[in-house]
Parts: sequence; structure tokens; C-alpha cells
Amino acid sequence: MLKMASLWCLLAPFFLFYAFVYGGSTLFPVPENLKNNVKFWIRIYTELSQDQGLLHDSEFPLIVYETVNTGGIQGRESGRNLESLRKEIISAIIKVRTGKRSTWGAIEKRIDSLFYSNPGSRLDSAEYRVRFQRGQKDQFLRGLYRSGAYIDTIKAILTRYGLPSELAYLPHVESSFDPFITSKVGAVGIWQFMPATAKQFLLRVDRSVDERRDPILSTDAAARVLSRNYRHLKNWPLAITAYNYGLPGMLRAVEAAGSNDPGVVIDKHKSPSFRFASRNFYSCFLAALEVAENYRKYFGEIEFEGRMSVRDIFLSQDLSPVQIARILGITTDEFFLLNPGMSKDLRQVSKGTTIRVFDTFTSETLEQRIAYYYDSVSAGRTEPVADIKPVTVETITVSVPVFDADIYDFALRQTGS
Repeated sequence: MLKMASLWCLLAPFFLFYAFVYGGSTLFPVPENLKNNVKFWIRIYTELSQDQGLLHDSEFPLIVYETVNTGGIQGRESGRNLESLRKEIISAIIKVRTGKRSTWGAIEKRIDSLFYSNPGSRLDSAEYRVRFQRGQKDQFLRGLYRSGAYIDTIKAILTRYGLPSELAYLPHVESSFDPFITSKVGAVGIWQFMPATAKQFLLRVDRSVDERRDPILSTDAAARVLSRNYRHLKNWPLAITAYNYGLPGMLRAVEAAGSNDPGVVIDKHKSPSFRFASRNFYSCFLAALEVAENYRKYFGEIEFEGRMSVRDIFLSQDLSPVQIARILGITTDEFFLLNPGMSKDLRQVSKGTTIRVFDTFTSETLEQRIAYYYDSVSAGRTEPVADIKPVTVETITVSVPVFDADIYDFALRQTGS
């Protein structure tokens, strides 16, 4: 009995993975032609650090030509080293396809073995499919830590829209849950909104405020994007792919394929804009979902970002961030941490703006602090103390730096009352 228990402990992780990749979910199925892609991304997320990477076949990702250790080298030197190795692999691929076996060296024999041991793979044109993928293990771990601050809130918002809670793990793919990250093309925040899409879904984006950086407000917008995608595409694999590729492009792909079967559409769709990232976006999500929900299996125990309580208030007059911080008895850094959508260059917060403060600030505390502030800066001033009026909403338990709650009144920030 003891031996059987020990055997189960050894085999349990394998069966869990098997059930995930080969079992099948009605909402998030794993098409046959994407199973190897999911395995590949799980490896990228859990085994390889950013100082490591794989030179692999972009279409058949389990064909890995070389595991590369960059040793922390970045920039041009890293690029030159990788390009040199990539050219060596390309030359060997061509030699395997066109040269005599008697002329093959060790690298050619290994490449031949890789394709032979991966049924369905194609050596034809393989030299055009050699790409490098950097590891993301440390990045994924940082994302897990950050996610502790928002994951419950994100799930609550998704549930409010009738969406699957598993979609809360999509920011692992987009941003590693970093609210302040900006991509090379200008996408911002944990949901990586471009400016035009953000404005289309009612996020404010200007020099003073960029609500794409606000994990709560941007999650509400992302929920509406995902809901729209699902409404048009009828299944989650395509709706998730459309989040990266765009709904119009995905609708054209479905029409061209004559099917909305995810495996068929993703496999058949050919377009200069449907590149590696878009083709792999759903596979990345499935891998992130598996790793996030079973993080102990891959990383053991980890630390998540802690929680604290906040509430909303709105301003009854224009005030600067420095004034607000002084009134509340916090630093300006804490103010911007609680209100990540506001630019640190912001000089004035307009009257009627809803802001977040620590929950310790009750109505009475606020009045006392406002009175103390005015007494300290202008003795004998007769202005009313209620320059900051507490909003009449339920106090919400939240996490730094944003909400972690089942209830958030989004209408409130639009009406200011």
C-alpha cells in the first residue's frame, strides 16, 4: 500500500497535466493541433529563465534545435550570437534535405532525428521557421506575485458580465500583471489596451489620466471586449485569439475557413498579420491557466502581494495631488499607488473626480484631517471643512494597489454622486 501511495505521488503531476492537455474542457478545449504548442509554452513559463531560451521550429514547437544560455547578455552581442547559431542550424537543415547522408555531421543527424521523432512535422521549408523564444519563468513568477493584488477583483468583474472566471489569467500572457508596462507598439496596462481601443471602450486616455493603467477600470473594459468577441465568434478559443488579433480579422478567418472550429481556423488562416504571437495566443492562455491554477506543482509555495482596505471619495473642489496627500496624511507615492491611472505629472485633480483612499479614512476622520490641514496652512480660515466629501458607498476590502472586491459601482465615477 505504501509503495502504491509513493507511486501515485510520482505520477500525480503527470496525470494532472494529461487531464489538462488531453482531457478537454467544454469552454476551453485543447484542439489536437495545439497540444504541442501548449506543452511548449508551459515549458517556457516554468523551466527557462530570461537568461535562457530555445531555438525551435515556429510551426512545430517541440522541435527544439538548441537550448541557449545567454548568460544575461543583451542587445547587439546577444543578437549576433543567436544569429550565428541560427545560421548554423539553417545550413544544417538544408544539408539534411538536399545533401547525402554520408556528408552529415552531428548536428545534421540530430536534426534528422528531431523530425523523424515528431510525426506530422515537415522538413520542407524548415529553414524559414527557425526562431528564438526567451524563457519567462522569472517573469511568470513576478506575475503570480502581482496577481495576488487583483485576481479576486478581476474574477468578480468577469462574473458580473457572465464570463468564465478563468479569463482572469489572461494578463499573465499580456503583461505579467504589471499595470505600468508599455509594449513596443504603445499598448499599456495589464490588459494591454491600445489608445484607440481603450477610448472605444470608455477608458480615459490623455496626458493627465490613463485608465489603461488602472487594473480595475481596464478589467471592466476588457470584460466588455471579451464579451463582444464571444457574442460574435460563439466560442472562447476564437474569442481569446481575437483579443490579440482583432475581431474583424478573426471573423474573416472564420469565413475563409468555412468553420468556427478553433483548431481548423487557427491552422488554416494565412495572413501577413496573423503571425506567431496571434497563432499562439490561445495556446499561451491555456498554458498560463494550467500553470497559474497549479502553481505549487511547478514552483512550490510562493508569496502573493498582500491586501489592504480602501474606499472611494470624490472631490468637491480642485486640489493638487500634494494637497490631497497632505490632507490624508499619506505620501504622494501612496496616493499614486492607490490611483494608478493618474499621471505622476498631474498638477491638479479636478472637482468631481472620484479617488481611492485607505479605508481608515471614515467620514469623521476626513473632516478632521481637512480641518487640520486648513488650520495648518491658513490659521483662521473660514472655508467649510467638507471640501472632500465621502461617497456614500459600501466600504470595500481591497488589495494594493487596487480593489479586490465583489462590488464596485462604476456608474459612481461617471456621475460623481
